[in-house]
Amino acid sequence: MDEPAEDPKPAFHAAFTAAISSLSSAISSLPSLGHSAQQDAISSSLSKISELTVQLKDAAGFLPAYEMRVYSEQLKGVSDSLSTSRKAVAPRAKFSFKNRRSGPSSTPTSTSTPKPPAPVPTPPLPKPPPSTTGILSLSSLTNRTILPQTTEESFTTASITTIASSLIFAAVEGPVHITDVKSSILVISCRQFRLHDCNNVDVYLRCSSRPIIERCSNIRVSPLSSYLKGVLGVDGDGEDRWDQIDDFNWLKEGRASPNWRVLKEEERIGEERWRGVLEGGDIESLLP
Repeated sequence: MDEPAEDPKPAFHAAFTAAISSLSSAISSLPSLGHSAQQDAISSSLSKISELTVQLKDAAGFLPAYEMRVYSEQLKGVSDSLSTSRKAVAPRAKFSFKNRRSGPSSTPTSTSTPKPPAPVPTPPLPKPPPSTTGILSLSSLTNRTILPQTTEESFTTASITTIASSLIFAAVEGPVHITDVKSSILVISCRQFRLHDCNNVDVYLRCSSRPIIERCSNIRVSPLSSYLKGVLGVDGDGEDRWDQIDDFNWLKEGRASPNWRVLKEEERIGEERWRGVLEGGDIESLLP
């Protein structure tokens, strides 16, 4: 007689609880670390939270709804704790939000520079300086445009989750973790690129390592044009593996993954249309 299959719930509980405890300890120790160690710890914590989010979704097949809620609350707790701690140790860089249903966004003004009464002319394309101190975290956005903003800081890591019908620009020195993005456009320059649980997304990408996607569909990729590199403030040198994508759900050698493809030249957004969006135009006609 075949032995009954082992219940996976106890093993999942032990591993998940241990990971949450380890994360909590790492986050609590952030204030006592030096700047470089803080950035490494934050990057590692973001990566682990992303992994736990994926693992919890995979466990939905054998966990009851109540336990799913408990684990989700624990994960949200450490995510909120990390968000609070990183604000304390690394001032957040500024970026611009724009709701495409309510017209162009307005750039915050400082107390030392009065706002002129006449309409402000279109500013030059921003180019962030090379300093490296900020952590970019974007979550739960719909119908938004996130524009690059000239700041005294640039981003070391990024976590982008639960985005719909939006356009996001981001230049990041290290890893970018993206989860649950739908019907949107991403314009990204980074060292590591990971895309999870996303659908119907166009990615204009510059990445120095092989990008990874998992549980994604209808993903279309294009290299950054010279114009977009200027918008993000990145140079054109260095290795770029934007199209060397590893799909963790398609491991058949010699056969292209059906979950992603390269955007054809005629499908890519041209400079004139990009300029229109950056000057306050509606993004609806650009969205996939």
